[in-house]
Amino acid sequence: VRTRQALVLGAALGVIATMRPLDALLVAVPVIAFQLDAVRRDATRWHSLVAEVAALMLPVLLLLLANVATAGSAFTFAYDVANGPAHRIGFHLDPNGEMHTPLRGLVYASGYLMRLDRFLFAGDGVRQTGQNIMLYLSDVPDVEVGVEVSGPFDGAGNVVPSELPAGSVAVMVHRGPYAGLVQAHDTVREWCRAHGMATTGVRWEICGDWREDASELETEVCYQLA
Repeated sequence: VRTRQALVLGAALGVIATMRPLDALLVAVPVIAFQLDAVRRDATRWHSLVAEVAALMLPVLLLLLANVATAGSAFTFAYDVANGPAHRIGFHLDPNGEMHTPLRGLVYASGYLMRLDRFLFAGDGVRQTGQNIMLYLSDVPDVEVGVEVSGPFDGAGNVVPSELPAGSVAVMVHRGPYAGLVQAHDTVREWCRAHGMATTGVRWEICGDWREDASELETEVCYQLA
């Protein structure tokens, strides 16, 4: 039974790898690490580990053979052929010419979530009166995605009332695509260091009104001073 379960798990990971290689790798590493630890504690389990790896490798080998036949190299995948090196993993320009960073992902997530605000607050008679805000409480990151509203309201689920911290802040207005926010944050931190101003680590972004022309976007980058 144990070997049969290992074969099913390995085959499932192998099939995932043929469609989403990176996702499969991220899943396979902790699974196999767990299996290795189990084998270390119980040597009789090594048969199931071998079966799992063999079942995983079969679809992967078929994928690599298909890559050789279609792209000329085992490790040249279809998305590499379609989009070139700019589509590979890493923080770099994507095929659309925009910088791919975790910060940009959070900004986009903010934009998508804010579209729901009219539904989230409808029951409390609260309406949006200001801008979208990303509040970074730490470097973990511990992030709050919010929107300025007309008044207090009762929280529901993950939607809770929150306030920006009081106190002095160092502020910079970034004008241009959100991809430039990384440099904007670096500029504020460097300015604070140059002027001997300590920060608490809490910072936030206030996104201006949406513009179709990315060069017209405005975002306030604020760092709370200690």
